[in-house]
Amino acid sequence: MGSWTSLHTVAPRGGGADSGGANRASCLASTLAAGLELVKEGSLEARQLEAFEDVYIRARPLPLAAE
Repeated sequence: MGSWTSLHTVAPRGGGADSGGANRASCLASTLAAGLELVKEGSLEARQLEAFEDVYIRARPLPLAAE
């Protein structure tokens, strides 16, 4: 995931109320929490252009090797 990707794209769809599975909001919240942990560890970058807009994530670029 080298380019900015919407969190909605990578989050699981969820089973919905009829299937007894997790709902979409729960899946999205879990994916956001996991993504923020990866941002904290330095593996991902995240951005949100305005309040209440989509959150975008991407893999953090690897640093160039020093010679």
